[in-house]
Amino acid sequence: MKELSKYARVRDALAEAIRSGEYTVGQKLPGERTLAVQYGISYMTARRAVGELVERGLLNRRPWEGAFVALPDRDGGSTKPRAMSSGTVTLNIITVGYEPPHVITLKRLASKYAQGCGWSTRFTRVEHPGDDHAIGQILGGALSLLIIPDDLTMRGPIGEAVQQVNGRAVLIGNRMDNLGVPSVLADDTQAIGLAVQHLREHGHTKIGMLCDYINHPVTSVQVAKWRSCFADDCPADELDRRLIDVRTPRFECPTQNAYRRVREYLREAGEAAVTALVCTGDESAVAAMSACRDEGRPVPEAMSIVVSGDSALAAHCNPPLTCIDVNLELHVRLAGQVLERALAGALPPTDCLRLIEPRLVARASVTVFRGS
Repeated sequence: MKELSKYARVRDALAEAIRSGEYTVGQKLPGERTLAVQYGISYMTARRAVGELVERGLLNRRPWEGAFVALPDRDGGSTKPRAMSSGTVTLNIITVGYEPPHVITLKRLASKYAQGCGWSTRFTRVEHPGDDHAIGQILGGALSLLIIPDDLTMRGPIGEAVQQVNGRAVLIGNRMDNLGVPSVLADDTQAIGLAVQHLREHGHTKIGMLCDYINHPVTSVQVAKWRSCFADDCPADELDRRLIDVRTPRFECPTQNAYRRVREYLREAGEAAVTALVCTGDESAVAAMSACRDEGRPVPEAMSIVVSGDSALAAHCNPPLTCIDVNLELHVRLAGQVLERALAGALPPTDCLRLIEPRLVARASVTVFRGS
């Protein structure tokens, strides 16, 4: 309540300054950081106050320039930004860092969903956790869809921003539902369980895991589930050896690193190497197939691979990858429905999580293990 009272005080003070003529039509307001110092508040509180005035139509926000006093309408109020006055809703489609194939697919599906709703779309790629441009978009009155945001980003100012917009920002592939932010993600424990079960049904007992970003919350859940599948019959230190952590830098493609790490693992493990891999990304899975071939363990004859997530890359590589389909289209549809409810003011504060049931798609990258 203390933070809300600060936010309301600044919002109302700025609104009165605009109505009294202290700030005239077309005049640029001081920046949020200046306002924060002027009113003795945090930067995020200042952004929230300005964002509320943008939504009310008292201010227009111009990308890269700042907030400007809007033209008055015939009733003595202010003209809302053009998108608001025409009834058009803007959907911010926000991604973070490198964009693998499944993220590109989610962007395409989100754009298609927005088009079906009559919404305009605005694409933003976050370059660092405190990206002011992305924060301004989230707080500026539009709807926002954040696709696979990493944990570092969501712990910073962007994470604070999505908590302030009352359900008008939704996460896909990460979760902050415990903080009131609507989140849509696949049931990752079930996905990894399906992958391990499928490999066991084909005779594999030595099953490793290849992951791109082990510090991502979703990946950590996947790894924990994989470990639990073998807790009764495999020592912890052996599981450590079977976990191939690619450690891809945040803005880089994992393919080259995955190829190198799999080759290193196979050389070090020798005859004790796993006979199957569960991969958390399709680009890494394709790299793993190349690495296995180059180390004399071709897929599927000497190594079976299952990837969590489906894409055209997984379906059309050689051999086609067995995958856990997490239904990206349903991710976007559920996220869109949440945003529509938030737009109408009909989203209950306790209704913040959507879990999607995955399914296994069997292809040629898995075959029966017959031993040496």
